[in-house]
Parts: sequence; C-alpha cells; structure tokens
Amino acid sequence: MPRTSRFLISMSLVLGVAVVGSQAAVAAPRASAPGHPVTVTASVPVKASLNHSFSIDVAVSGPIAGLQAQVMLDQKAAEVGGVMPSARGSKGLNPVLNHGGARIGAYGAKAFSGGTFLRIAIFPRKAGRLSIHLGRIAAVTESGRRVQIRLARSDFSVQIGTSKRVFHAATVTAALPGRIARGHIQADSDRNGIVTRQDLFNVAYGWSAGNGDGDVDHNGRVDVADLQTVLTLVKPEPKVLRTAATLPLTFVVNTGTDAADATPGDRICASAAGLCTLRAAIDEGNPTRVPTRSRSRFPARLPR
Repeated sequence: MPRTSRFLISMSLVLGVAVVGSQAAVAAPRASAPGHPVTVTASVPVKASLNHSFSIDVAVSGPIAGLQAQVMLDQKAAEVGGVMPSARGSKGLNPVLNHGGARIGAYGAKAFSGGTFLRIAIFPRKAGRLSIHLGRIAAVTESGRRVQIRLARSDFSVQIGTSKRVFHAATVTAALPGRIARGHIQADSDRNGIVTRQDLFNVAYGWSAGNGDGDVDHNGRVDVADLQTVLTLVKPEPKVLRTAATLPLTFVVNTGTDAADATPGDRICASAAGLCTLRAAIDEGNPTRVPTRSRSRFPARLPR
C-alpha cells in the first residue's frame, strides 16, 4: 500500500517587510508516490506595503530535487514576479502566466536534505486585501519520481496598505492535470542518439510555452519531473554536435534589475535569482552566436 503524506502551510514575512501575524494550514493525509513523504511549508506575510515586493518562502522537510506550484491571485492587484532558488544547484523556472495566476517551479537541487527550497516573488500593484490560492503543488526526487501532495487548506490573504478593497483569487484543483503514472521516457527529444543540454532546453521551452513539447514521460503535461529526468540523463555533448543553432532564441525579460546570467550558454535566460534580466538575455545570446530576441514583461515602475 502507498504511504501517506501530510502538507503544512504557515505564513510569515520575508524580504525586509515586518511580520505582523501568521496563518497556517494542515493537509489531510493522502496516498503518496513511492518513497519517503516530506512536509512542505509555505510562508507569506500577513501584511505588506504597496509597490514593495514580498515573497512566499517554500521549505521542505526532506530530500527533493524539484518542486512546482500554481499561485493564483488577482493579476490586476499583484503579479508573480519570479522564483529565487535557495537549494544548492537548483535552477528556477520562469513563471508561466495563465488565467488567474502563474505556474512556478525549480529543479536540479543537489544533495538537498531539507530547509528553504525556493522563494516566490510577489509584486503588489493595488492596496487592499489580496487573496492568494496555492494549488497543484508537486515535488520530485533526483530521479524525477513525483511525491504527491494534497492540500486541506489552500487560501490565504495579505493586507496591502490600509484599503478595505478585496481582491479575490481564482481556485484550481490540488491535483496536477494529466496522468500520475509515467509512460515511456523519451529524453532524447531531438532524436540525435544522445541526451544533451539541448534536450534540456527543449523541455524548458515546453514548460514556458505550456504545450506538449518536452513531455518526456508522456503523462500529459510538461512539469518539473520532465526537467529533472532529462537533467539526470544529460551527457557531455560530442564535438560533432557542437554546432551553432539556426533558430533564433526568444527571451522574456521579467525584471528591471541588472544581473548577469547564472550559466551562460545553456540557452536559458536566468540570473542567480531565477529572473530573466536584460543583461542575462544578452549574456545568454552572445555564447550561442545565434539571433536573439528579447522582449520585456514588467511594469515601468518596479518596487524597490
């Protein structure tokens, strides 16, 4: 019989905003995937200031390598700005905006045994009571095996400024879409006989595009399990394959900060904080020696 897991969410403040209180939620037990279940704790402030960013801290009690979640909020009142990985070796994925929120994630953690795994940056835009709904949370091991998590309570609120206006969040099911079971693994997406960083880039593109490209385990979605699975199978690229790509790269700049790309040449625009800065996009474009397109997706006035 599968083991059971429990999920815990509490609330506190980070990024220099004073803590005023906390909110907590405990999940009901449910069947989990094979392996030892872990406890996940998410933290977010009870109060925050208008136009000053705050973060949702996500901590894990046991060993995982990747994690993803759906953050739902009123996008007119606030925006999910990015993911800042905390675990050693982990790589943040660009938030994928969708109806009512954003899908976030990180993968590639090395020898992570517990603690803060990632931080989700939130940018308030309007004063009032901001409702936040967390759902579709999943964690995977270093081999890409998924640990299922079920939420008993998933709704929270943050008071932005003093306005009494309420900004409601849409809700989503706790379970991820698609099948839980994994199908045949096809990590060599470009069919060249070897799994390289180009295959990892293809999966990361599928994550951002929100389509079926990159679904290497054929379970009906592109998630951190796909990315983690390919990462573990990546081999050094033979010289015969080290040719410049002909298709242009497109990077979406989602922050006004000036930070260099964490790993130039991997075709993924991401600073150490997991955000795609203009400098990171330039850094990533130069080593590839291919046409590069960058476009911005952030407001003219950024919180300090």
